[in-house]
Amino acid sequence: MNGISGIKAARDAGLTGQTRFIFTTNSREHALEAFALNAAHYLLKPLTKEAVQEALRRCLPRPGEAESKLLKIKTSLGTVPIPMENILYIEVFNKVCTIHTEKNNFQTYTSLDALFELLDGVSFMKAQRSYIVNMKYIESFYFDHVVLQNGKEIVLSRNSRGELKNQYQQFLFHLARKGAI
Repeated sequence: MNGISGIKAARDAGLTGQTRFIFTTNSREHALEAFALNAAHYLLKPLTKEAVQEALRRCLPRPGEAESKLLKIKTSLGTVPIPMENILYIEVFNKVCTIHTEKNNFQTYTSLDALFELLDGVSFMKAQRSYIVNMKYIESFYFDHVVLQNGKEIVLSRNSRGELKNQYQQFLFHLARKGAI
């Protein structure tokens, strides 16, 4: 992988809690480190058909386990899958959208409107023409802005404040019905 280890790639991707990785290698040297990153399996070469099948089985969702919805974006590094639940907010500046997660930021030339269409319609609100917010991370909702759990303040669209307030109240109602709050 051009001088980068699989361990470093998994760690740098920032997806190690939600994405299932299978490491393949010639050495047992990094097995403990791989499993610390939540690897689904650690395969030693030469590979066997049975070992690969078992590794792939471990990547399938388990019964009762909710499958994480992914937002797949094109970046300068290629297509990157980002679990939607990890997105704090998305902002656009000079036609570049930056997707902010707790650990990383990803940039894409995909338009904000196109990204909004790809997102889960229940958890995300378009706070204004430059921001999409994951309502799960709203700490405080004020008349003219929201404050996220990381302290980021985002101003709400002047023309849509009432509608955004209703959308957030519906989101909280939905969480309450599920017993999540």
